[in-house]
Order: sequence, then C-alpha cells, then structure tokens
Amino acid sequence: MFPVEGAGAEKNWKIEIWEHEMADTVVAMTGSGGSKAAAARAALELGVRKKLRTLFSSAKLQSRRTTESCGVSAGHLWALSEIGMQPGLCVSELAKLLCIKNSTVSNLLDRLEQRGWMQRKRNGGDQRVVRLFLTPAGSKLVADCPVPPLGIVSEALRLISLDSLEALDQNLDEVVSRLSLQDTDAEPLAAHGHLSTHTTKGPMDLSLDAGPF
Repeated sequence: MFPVEGAGAEKNWKIEIWEHEMADTVVAMTGSGGSKAAAARAALELGVRKKLRTLFSSAKLQSRRTTESCGVSAGHLWALSEIGMQPGLCVSELAKLLCIKNSTVSNLLDRLEQRGWMQRKRNGGDQRVVRLFLTPAGSKLVADCPVPPLGIVSEALRLISLDSLEALDQNLDEVVSRLSLQDTDAEPLAAHGHLSTHTTKGPMDLSLDAGPF
C-alpha cells in the first residue's frame, strides 16, 4: 500500500524502484526493437498508474490530517456530516451516500453511537424505520473540526466539467470491469480510524480502509 507522504517527504524507496523498473521496461522495449506503439502504451500506463498513486495517497494524507486535527477518522467525520446535513436519515439512505452496504454502515453507526456522537430513533408511524440524528456532542465535533468533511477527490470531481466527468465514469467502468478481484463494499477512508496494514505485491496493489473520497 502507498505511504502517506507529507510536504517535502521523500518518496518511498520501494515506489522509486518500481518506477525505475517501469521506465527501464519502456526503454528496453524501444531499444530491443520493440514497436514504438508498444513503448508508447507502456509509458502511458506508467503515467496513469502514477496519477492513481497520487490520487490515493492524497486522500490518505487528508485522512491522516483529519485524525490529527479533529481526533476522529475521516470516515467517521464524513458520516457524521451527512447525518448533520440531513437529520432523520435512515440507514439505507446513509449507506447510499457513503457508497457502502447497509450491513457495513450499521457497524459504522455502532461505533459512532458508542462514542456518543449520534443516536438512532424509531419513526413514530413505523417502528421498523430507524432514523439517524447527531447528538449535541456530534454536532459540536463536526462544527469544530477545521478539516472539511468532503473528500479532496469528491471536491476535485465537483470542479471538473460534466463532459469530463461522464468520460471519466465510462472509462473507469471499463477498468473496473477488467479487474480480476473487486472490492464492491469498501468503507469510507479510515472508517475504522486506521489505515490497513495488509501486505501488498506492489505500489498499485491497494488495501485501504478508505474515507471520504
């Protein structure tokens, strides 16, 4: 998994080695008679991978800064913010906003409720429906946190043109459809308050407890 890089921090040496190996591959393909088209594609793939690394490492850096500044994980802050903006959300509605399953958001809500930041209330007309509300402590936490709850990737997506967003959506659909292993229920960044410590095979093998993207 990617390291969190602070301002002025040097790149992780494993990523540097990986990048040099990829660059050497491009040079070798060109120098050994490989087609220019193949070399150009390899260089393009390298560039895309580096951009993806920047995207994920930037989101993780924001998650780390949120925890340091607010004493709460970015995922927790995101969920609390959504509840605060729409008091009375039901569990399924929050799950859609966070892009996770109902069972996953229920576990997240258990942790928030244990910390005294939110509470569940039964709907007066239908006791089967559970509504979500911030407690005074939860409202104060969201209001006092200097870090915006919206993820930096979400903010960047909000700023690009509609045409670019639609093209990105279609292109990512193709990439995701070709993944041999898919995590379709990733939690928001640092929803557990920590980063995953699973070992990975390389800089693009991501194992994230992700947060507000």
